[in-house]
Amino acid sequence: MKKTAALLISLFALTAFSQPILNNDGLSFDETIALFSKLNRFDVPQFGKPVTIEMKEPVQKVAGWILFENADRISLLTFNGVKTEVTKLYIIDIQNMNPEQIAERDVQNKRSPSMVHCPYRGCETVKSSLKASWLREIGRDDLCRKVIAYGSPFDVKTTGEAFANLYFNEMLSAYSIDRDYKTAIEFATYVDAPEYENFQYREVAVNLAKQLRRRTQDFKKLTIPDSSGWQKIQRTLSRKKQIAFLIDRLHLLNCMQTSQPGGIFYEDVQKSIAFSSIPRIEQDPYQNVKKYDVINPFVEIRNMKLSLDEAEILLPHLANQDYIPSYSFWRDFSDNRVLHKFNWLIADLLYDITNRHFIDFEKFDTLSDAGNKKEIEHIRTWMRQHKPQPMKR
Repeated sequence: MKKTAALLISLFALTAFSQPILNNDGLSFDETIALFSKLNRFDVPQFGKPVTIEMKEPVQKVAGWILFENADRISLLTFNGVKTEVTKLYIIDIQNMNPEQIAERDVQNKRSPSMVHCPYRGCETVKSSLKASWLREIGRDDLCRKVIAYGSPFDVKTTGEAFANLYFNEMLSAYSIDRDYKTAIEFATYVDAPEYENFQYREVAVNLAKQLRRRTQDFKKLTIPDSSGWQKIQRTLSRKKQIAFLIDRLHLLNCMQTSQPGGIFYEDVQKSIAFSSIPRIEQDPYQNVKKYDVINPFVEIRNMKLSLDEAEILLPHLANQDYIPSYSFWRDFSDNRVLHKFNWLIADLLYDITNRHFIDFEKFDTLSDAGNKKEIEHIRTWMRQHKPQPMKR
């Protein structure tokens, strides 16, 4: 009897693993793997060994595959699909992970509260798909099936949205935090794929990529001077040319959101190098490190107290819808992301001068060039009508 039962159990197990298993959306194992391959832009065969790294600065654990390592740093693709660099100086411990550990559920979150949390909506889906793809790559279909079985609903819509959120989030990070235009364009191109045709931020990604391809001088020839440099420049320029100089550099306004929720502030201190290039200990605002400080062109224009005559210099720039390297969000785990625009800065400056909101950007940004010019001329007319009149004698 015992032999018969054992034989039946063995036959059941063999049958279960020989049949195409279905995930919780009804896709077969092969269909699910094919979906992962279609959406995943990472080179899975190039993933190095999986590790867990415990750090003292910041205090956290990160887990993922090693992509590159030298004497000072380790480049890691976290299980969330986010590339990160770890400075060896701040590492307390590194533990290798075996395939069985990779296949455990929620390795990076619930098993250890100190693990880095999901920084974008859908990262649990991406995490399961990357782990499953890697396990398939190393020939562990048994563990791959396990990950797929407990993972998120791997339908085309849900999985596609998760990867789109990842790529869009990485695009924003590359643009704003790293000032790495090449990588930002790369991730924007991923979002432009047919699979993400209905992704809510696809148009933003497409437009940003177009802009960055022509903005090749940002943070190179086009830079923001420090305070002493600006004082020297001011002495060589008329007041009108000073305004024009500062307007050009509004394209570079790079503001960081430091709390959730919180938003960004256009008055933020600006830096000569990317935020990610500043040593971590010096990123703390309480350290008050000033050696990277440059002027804030938005604040400088505001401090010039433009007259209505001078404010007309701002008006043509209302039609400029370029994105600046500053974005805000509600919570990082939500899908809300707002990449700010150059003409929003211009509108804020005009409000400071006139105490009037002239533009509804939801409508304005959809107008034709002729429509934009018409709206701008209405503002110009208002400003000329409200100029202070000379006193009569």
